[in-house]
Amino acid sequence: MDQETGWKELMRQAKSGDAEAQCRLGCKLDFGDDETECDKAAAREWYRRAAEQGNLTAMNNLGLMLKNGEGGPADLKAGLELLSRAAEAGDEYAQRNCGKACERGEIPGAGLAEAERWYRLAIAGGHREAIFDLGYLLSDLLPSPTAEQLAEAAQLYRKLADEGDCEACYNLAVHYDFGKGVPVNHRLAVKYYRIAAAQRHDMATYNLGCSYEHGRGVRQDRRKALSLYRRALELGDHWACGKIAYFYYEGWGGVRKSYRKSFEWDRNYFLKFRDVHAAYNLSVAYYSGRGVKRNLRKSFLWTKYAFTHGYSKNLNDLGYMYLKGIGTEKNPERAEYWLEKAVAANPDDDDALYNLGLLAQQAGDCRKAAAYFTRVLEIDPQDPYSHYRLGRIRLFGLDGSPDPAAAGFHLEAARKKLGCARRLLRSKRFQSRMGEKTE
Repeated sequence: MDQETGWKELMRQAKSGDAEAQCRLGCKLDFGDDETECDKAAAREWYRRAAEQGNLTAMNNLGLMLKNGEGGPADLKAGLELLSRAAEAGDEYAQRNCGKACERGEIPGAGLAEAERWYRLAIAGGHREAIFDLGYLLSDLLPSPTAEQLAEAAQLYRKLADEGDCEACYNLAVHYDFGKGVPVNHRLAVKYYRIAAAQRHDMATYNLGCSYEHGRGVRQDRRKALSLYRRALELGDHWACGKIAYFYYEGWGGVRKSYRKSFEWDRNYFLKFRDVHAAYNLSVAYYSGRGVKRNLRKSFLWTKYAFTHGYSKNLNDLGYMYLKGIGTEKNPERAEYWLEKAVAANPDDDDALYNLGLLAQQAGDCRKAAAYFTRVLEIDPQDPYSHYRLGRIRLFGLDGSPDPAAAGFHLEAARKKLGCARRLLRSKRFQSRMGEKTE
């Protein structure tokens, strides 16, 4: 039977009321093929005729078209109702689509638990893609997945990965790389990253580069790492831009060390992707003058941009700039805001705590300053700057209670690294204070 005869026969059967033929005709018009032009509106009508006769595939396909507004006006409620009816009747494609709808919050009152139920039913019905969906839900969508859920996710990914599924290979590699539900196994991670990278998976290529850079699961080879980062960038992984910039900064992977090229890579990285990590790197370059002429004002502006657009590391830096007036006017209120933000993100950020101590001391609240410096010493008992600051506070009773003995302890702890501490220990002021204590 030639194509024209086949098309005419299919149309005849569909017009005669054959639900299966109506559904097949709808599919041909929906997706188009060598003999049929895509016509979403006509496809929607043929699906409707087949769905009215109870054809589950047509109900599923029409439900998706109604939900997404294909071939006519969108009708989310009617679309979801059709999908639900087909899913309850046992259609594994509709079951998977109901799971997706629950996952996206499109069905009122249904959440991830309901999505999981639908995915499991779809898997039981033989739907291959639902295996990945369930794995992703268990490992990445649940707010606090248990070890058992992570282990099941890895098992689900393995089923697909052993068949060469690109995305499953990548996700399984991540599980092995970071010990998500399975023991850490960098060699297996590299194995699955390679399979996915061979299929042009950008993030797998990037992570494989990381494996070679750090020698995880494979012998360290920074030349290979740089080659993979360049390949990942070609495939669309913008994180690789930052890696290439860093390799130029360090002179790794066979490239000549060049702060200028590192700066240019970070600048292009930012201009193309507006990445906050690149913005922060540019702030550091302008602050240090490496690769570009030193400019504290630009350093401040790039730092401010990075932090106000979501960069979450080294939050102390912006607070310190406001505190010291680096590239901007001194602003104690803004300094306190960013320093407290840094401590909220990391209670053990000793730099931020120390700077909050300086801020309190400048404001004349030495009791509060002493509390901050004491907290720094709990984190780093050897910090000479906090020892020196506390030594002065205790020596002169700036917090309301002079304690020359404690002052001596702190100043002695700072004397090896700070000349100001040595000078204070030798000063007449210190000797007189200690004499008062002795008397």
